[in-house]
Amino acid sequence: MMRNGALGYLLKNIDAGTLLQAIESVVQQRPFIQEQVQASMLNEVLSGKKRTSQGISLTKRENEILALIAKEHTNQQIADKLSISLRTVQTHRINITQKLGVHNTASLVKEAFKRGLV
Repeated sequence: MMRNGALGYLLKNIDAGTLLQAIESVVQQRPFIQEQVQASMLNEVLSGKKRTSQGISLTKRENEILALIAKEHTNQQIADKLSISLRTVQTHRINITQKLGVHNTASLVKEAFKRGLV
């Protein structure tokens, strides 16, 4: 996301102080990455393990669901929008995370941006 012009990255569980700090930083055109995210990125670099999606293909439905996840839809909203059951959405979501080797929604959103789905 940063390569595509984002100046900041926050997880949704941030406190008000961190949010204010991030806003001030971005307003001044300085990048801001939450400490938890920085630690994760550093750990990835130091471990030498780079997660990549190259060569991994998702089905058309999985791409649709990934795009809706990135647009902040809940599993129930996705089910309603695609006229499928909630359980089917949950199964697709599990399959997507396993295929991509990610463990959270933030990583799914990052992948959706990399794939141009959002």
